[in-house]
Amino acid sequence: MLLYLFAILVIFATFLGGFFALKFKSKLDLLMAFSAGLLMSLVFFELLPEIEQLGRDFGFSFGNLMILAAAGFLFFHLFEKFFIIHACREKDCPVEEHQSTGDWGTMGIAIHSFLDGLVIGAGFQVSQAFGIAIGSAVIFHKISDGLNTTVLLLKNRRDKKRIFSWLAANSIMTFAGIFFSKFAPIPEFCLAFILSFFAGFFLYLGASDLLPEAHRKNSSWGLILATSAGFFIFLAISFFI
Repeated sequence: MLLYLFAILVIFATFLGGFFALKFKSKLDLLMAFSAGLLMSLVFFELLPEIEQLGRDFGFSFGNLMILAAAGFLFFHLFEKFFIIHACREKDCPVEEHQSTGDWGTMGIAIHSFLDGLVIGAGFQVSQAFGIAIGSAVIFHKISDGLNTTVLLLKNRRDKKRIFSWLAANSIMTFAGIFFSKFAPIPEFCLAFILSFFAGFFLYLGASDLLPEAHRKNSSWGLILATSAGFFIFLAISFFI
């Protein structure tokens, strides 16, 4: 039941991000900084301990699993650079930057939205508490996806109908990832590999994606506090779930 609730919340979060991009653009940096802290806290206090435990249960070396985490980090770095998932949020962006984003960038976000759903489902396979932890972090990340999608399309002069269509596509892709993992469960011995790979993914999103993007204009104390709040709020939550 909780898995289905998170599937619905993912849709809401994606459209909420789009709404934020349209209405509260001046606050986007704080949201990204908070999400970065949340995702990094998820990696250190939920994913890595669970990976270590699964490795022991199935006889896998933690060091080898961390190689997979590093591979996940590198893979998503290359994936992002290929699809150019970011949008430049400045008014004076170079023309070539505008031309290289748009529908290709939103397509990249849609593809990794499917992977977001997959990792939520994998989390619930481990345990309900672990699934809640991963799902909660992904929901905040989906807000960021929604705002990135909207900004990319606005910069390329797409109308609101096109923006709505891409937000819906991103939501559906995450939804599809969740249900794919539900009806085609990942074998238990593979969970350590999957979660290790996604640990690298989430670490990349937090440390090399959201955080630098939040600090693009300035590095105010407000942004530092927002990152710290995301980090410690998730740490506190992890003790109760």
